[in-house]
Amino acid sequence: TAIVKAFLGEGGQGAVYRCEVNGEEYALKVYTRCPSPAFLRNMADNVSQGAPTEHFLWPLALIQSSNYKGYLMALR
Repeated sequence: TAIVKAFLGEGGQGAVYRCEVNGEEYALKVYTRCPSPAFLRNMADNVSQGAPTEHFLWPLALIQSSNYKGYLMALR
């Protein structure tokens, strides 16, 4: 469960929030429009493979509910 703490910003794809999960802070990106199943599969693959290097701000977990789709990433 993610607890949303603050709105950070938004752009063409969606909005980003500062959130807390298990006592740790993350950024949560929520897509404005529901991404396609192929996009979500690709995102899940990215999560499972991990970042190519530590320099990438990479998705850590795919977040899906009936109301929204998005992902968690490190808060930098």
